[in-house]
Amino acid sequence: MPAEKKNTYCPFLWSEAFIDPKGDVFCCCHRKPSVVGNIYEEKLKDIYSNSKMQQLRQKSIEGTLECYEGCTLIDKQMKQEIRKTAAFDYASDLKKLKIEFGELCNINCIMCWQDHKSRTVLDHKKLIENVDIEPFNDVNLQGGEPLAIADVKAYYDYVASKNKNPLIMTNGLLLKDDWVERIVRHSSYIYISLNAATAKTHEVVNKGSKWEVVLRNIKKLTEARDRYKTNLEILGHMTIVLENLKEIALFVENFKFFGVDQIDFGYDKKVPEYLRCNPKLKLLLKKKITKVYEASRNKSFIDFKRLKMLGLIDAGKIHVECASDK
Repeated sequence: MPAEKKNTYCPFLWSEAFIDPKGDVFCCCHRKPSVVGNIYEEKLKDIYSNSKMQQLRQKSIEGTLECYEGCTLIDKQMKQEIRKTAAFDYASDLKKLKIEFGELCNINCIMCWQDHKSRTVLDHKKLIENVDIEPFNDVNLQGGEPLAIADVKAYYDYVASKNKNPLIMTNGLLLKDDWVERIVRHSSYIYISLNAATAKTHEVVNKGSKWEVVLRNIKKLTEARDRYKTNLEILGHMTIVLENLKEIALFVENFKFFGVDQIDFGYDKKVPEYLRCNPKLKLLLKKKITKVYEASRNKSFIDFKRLKMLGLIDAGKIHVECASDK
């Protein structure tokens, strides 16, 4: 009897595109499976229809996509329909575009590998020339700190002018009035990296940040949202590192008090091994996080996917409707 075919189906090969500061194009923000083209040399439409992309999609269907096993972006327990062919249509398949404009940043998060002094920045004019954004619902603008990069503002305005959904991932320090107005009027989401549940830990992890300034800027967003009567959702992100492990439960319990509407998690690569070597701590954290989650009135606004991957929440207690389903 032949061995059962391994599942390595990755929907990102069809639905998403990621562009780094040098213009290199990948299928996801983890820069996997490999570079498939460069936006300074070709149009995105041509890159996503080239032979390399076709080969990667075919490998995904056949069960031989190498990066699948270690992927933390795909919820492998979620059932999904697997495509039977590598056929691709630029106009109908693509849904999300993620652009890392540069690594320039105004703070120095302890887990970040980027060169925060780098002046390598994507040219927004080249993006406009070579990226047809018509198929995309969301255009996610990242850094470094995107609000510190002039080309981001110009490209944000371009995306908004095309009636698309420009999204910002920010540390929250540079949310001046002009950016606040832009975001509440044109974006459906903004992602703010809080990375803690207390001022002390936030300022350790987000080195150079000020907790009170970030919370004040979140309040400016909520006030402007009320003023313009828009549906902007403010998402608070926590990248789990060794320094904030013990604040996960507090983050789940108190996120509404920070002014954010939803929360999600990521984790540093050191965390899984640390938890494996400290099983008692892992069990204690799991019990505490699950207890807080069970008591929460805001279950549907918590994306627990990464907590589940780390074994830090009792999967059997998870509410059926969650932020990651939306």
